[in-house]
Amino acid sequence: MITNDSGYSVPMDFISHLITMGKIFFISKAAAALATPSVTQWKVGSKPVFFKALITASTRTTITIAENPVCSADGTASPVLNRNRSFADDTMAFKRFSAPTVTSAGTIISTQILGVNGTTRNVENDAISILKPNTNYLVTITPDAASDITVDLLFWEE
Repeated sequence: MITNDSGYSVPMDFISHLITMGKIFFISKAAAALATPSVTQWKVGSKPVFFKALITASTRTTITIAENPVCSADGTASPVLNRNRSFADDTMAFKRFSAPTVTSAGTIISTQILGVNGTTRNVENDAISILKPNTNYLVTITPDAASDITVDLLFWEE
């Protein structure tokens, strides 16, 4: 509960509370006419990482998440930003890298298909997923044809 300007208590959902406390981090990416697979590596530090995702594609696109891939090079680090921009702290143990050099893709733990028949479709994970501590993940987005893709992810550590 929070108190608004009138002095009344107002309920606040869990995610809004974490944003207010500066504990939610986000990544937002968009790609126009993506025609080849996009691969990112997620590295989880010593704490479990909780996340929610919203992914949109304009043509049929497969999204896979694999656990414990082997990458000989991390790729390019991507910033993970605090959702509460009044907080200067943009640090968390979770790291994201684009275009890693993949030796072995690991074990696929999730596959989703969206954007069927040229109609923009999205997958929104209302449930919260939890990534294991000290574990790497490989996320691959593979369009069947050129597709406009947006990916919005919210993360927080335990």
